[in-house]
Amino acid sequence: MAESSKKNIDYNYKLKKAFGLLLLLVSLLLLLSPGTHLFPLGYPFISLFGMIGHVWICLFLIFLGIYVLFLSPLFKIKPHFVIAFFLSLFFLCSLFSLIYNIEMCSYSSLSPFFTYLSSDSSSLKNSFDFSSGGGIVGYFFNGLFVESVGTWLGIVFCSILAILSICIAFIVPIEKQFKNLKAKSVIRKARKEKKIDKVDSFANDK
Repeated sequence: MAESSKKNIDYNYKLKKAFGLLLLLVSLLLLLSPGTHLFPLGYPFISLFGMIGHVWICLFLIFLGIYVLFLSPLFKIKPHFVIAFFLSLFFLCSLFSLIYNIEMCSYSSLSPFFTYLSSDSSSLKNSFDFSSGGGIVGYFFNGLFVESVGTWLGIVFCSILAILSICIAFIVPIEKQFKNLKAKSVIRKARKEKKIDKVDSFANDK
């Protein structure tokens, strides 16, 4: 019974690692697809979120692949990380739309953006061409920001919120992890010193 459960654990572990490797390879393929004959793979992401969203999503998927392969025993991905990632994605899309194609912003109708897609899709096919702005998502949220606060305030607002979201998503957990690793190394060192002291005291007693 114990042997079968051990086999199941080993099988699940290998399956998990295989999934992490597959996710990593597919993410890299998606990231590098624009500008090649494989561009249709990334086309949906670029249409929805622009090139910046495509790159950001691919980097997130690459991170997940590395996490499943190597980092999952060290820490768990918490919900605030995922929420902060999606918020940073929306704000980055809006920011790049404000920078690259301010004339194309509306929250009432998406038809002008679809007209743009059908008339000039070269920016969606070229390698790392950010002129598509933030895609449909950026186009829509752009309209909200421009209508409510204006162009320049919208750029400042989106920049600040994007930086804050990225900090919450990545920098804070990484810093926390480094602190945990440092604390563990200190504890390990203290335990080793304690063991040496015990051995020395035992030798002196003899």
